[in-house]
Amino acid sequence: MKTLATLLTGALILMSVTSQAQGRVWRVNNQGYSAHFTGLNALQDAIDSEDVGPGDTLHLEASPSSYGFITLNKRLVIIGPGYFLNENVIPTPLQHHMNSCWVNRFTFTNNSRGSTITGISQVYGDVTGTGTIIDADSITIDRCYLMYITLNCTVTRHAITIKRNFVLLGIDGAGTLVNLMLLNNRFSAINLPATHQGTVAHNAIWDNGANFHPSIDFHDNIVRAGTIVPNLNSISNVHHNIVHDSPMWLSGSTNHLNMPPASVFISTSTTDGNLRTLPFCTVCNTGGTAGGAIGMFGGATPYTASGIPGIPSIYELTTPANATQGQDLPVTLSTRSNN
Repeated sequence: MKTLATLLTGALILMSVTSQAQGRVWRVNNQGYSAHFTGLNALQDAIDSEDVGPGDTLHLEASPSSYGFITLNKRLVIIGPGYFLNENVIPTPLQHHMNSCWVNRFTFTNNSRGSTITGISQVYGDVTGTGTIIDADSITIDRCYLMYITLNCTVTRHAITIKRNFVLLGIDGAGTLVNLMLLNNRFSAINLPATHQGTVAHNAIWDNGANFHPSIDFHDNIVRAGTIVPNLNSISNVHHNIVHDSPMWLSGSTNHLNMPPASVFISTSTTDGNLRTLPFCTVCNTGGTAGGAIGMFGGATPYTASGIPGIPSIYELTTPANATQGQDLPVTLSTRSNN
């Protein structure tokens, strides 16, 4: 039955992704099930394969085992099933299988320009890599569960978008980066050099605050702990944020100061559910830019629970325990479209 569920899930997602992708779609599985690429090194083998061309999509299937240390050296779309799948199960599960797909480390090289990863987990039990390392242009990381992110720009880089992710630790950078977009993420801390330009909006900064420069537009964020330390203390680029440990230089601005976490966040049984703001927190819901909501669930790209990719998923599957040769096999499945 498990093999059938895996095949059905793969078929459903292949049909959906094939209609959207410009290139071919390949299934990747490290648990021995039928797929285009299998084995312990299935993901890196797929990336390195001459058959897989720039613009192709790799569908990475759920597994309790890590897919390893990954170097992305061509333009690809890599899709996983999401994370925290055993937590966000009410009113119905988000995926039939509760396993995520894990990698120890993702490294984006120059040749990966234009790549996207979504629904991937980089945190794997007690086995972690050295974070997600980006040294390429036009990279999108969307709806992933990551350890930390290093923007290691060996030359001037452009157009890196990191949105709707749960980042366990923080993000830092080196070199020159233009048009960085950090949107609707959870970070422990944000540390960006003066050579990075872009927007940091609708994030939850959980533990150690944010350190950046006036080249960053910082708005609609919730700084749960720690403080905001921009170079030159520029108020014009720091607006409509909720801040717990409030620096004096922000007094009189559009920011909402001295707000303890208990007056901002709800308390639930799920890891990313705790990132939602209280429904009766007026400032949280209407105190943002243009009267909008502040935090991860506000703005144009609100956070998606469990990082479910924006493709159809099977969340319920019923099959008989036994089958008779030559007779029909009744299968009942429930699917949902995700956005």
